[in-house]
Amino acid sequence: MVTITSQLKSFNDFGLLLLSIDVLKRINVEKINLFIPYLPAARQYRVMIPGEPLSVKVCADIINNAKVNNVTVYDVNSEVTPAVLNNCRVIAIINLSNKCYNKLERILY
Repeated sequence: MVTITSQLKSFNDFGLLLLSIDVLKRINVEKINLFIPYLPAARQYRVMIPGEPLSVKVCADIINNAKVNNVTVYDVNSEVTPAVLNNCRVIAIINLSNKCYNKLERILY
């Protein structure tokens, strides 16, 4: 199993991610997980003006077509992201903040 952590900032980054996934599949890695702290377009989860793209769905389709084991993202703006992204696990920022605080508290006190 391999987990790829990716900070996607552009569509070029999606291409690099897909190339990385392809390489791993070609060397017979059976389970590939993605950790994408911030999913681009996650905040554009509904069409506001007729004719504009549903950007979160476009990004999710790119990732879904790669057929990875699961995708973990941080705090999303709505329930649309996990609905359109296959095998998605959402980590709420508040939970992450609490874990960091608790660890820091143990270190300091």
